Amino acid sequence: MSGIGKAEQSVRQKVRICKLKKDGELEEVERREQNPIVFCSKCKAKADDPSSLCNPRALKAVKR
Repeated sequence: MSGIGKAEQSVRQKVRICKLKKDGELEEVERREQNPIVFCSKCKAKADDPSSLCNPRALKAVKR
């Protein structure tokens, strides 16, 4: 970890992406959106962890 304790990391993870965007925490938003597996059906944000979103839904797999 990059200097963040487990308790602080746990608290930060519970903050939703829409709140982070509103607060201007764009670096944290980018970090959470790097490998999206879910999207929010309310605000359309994408994330790599469902707990980062208000109303998470699975992204559909791309057919090849």
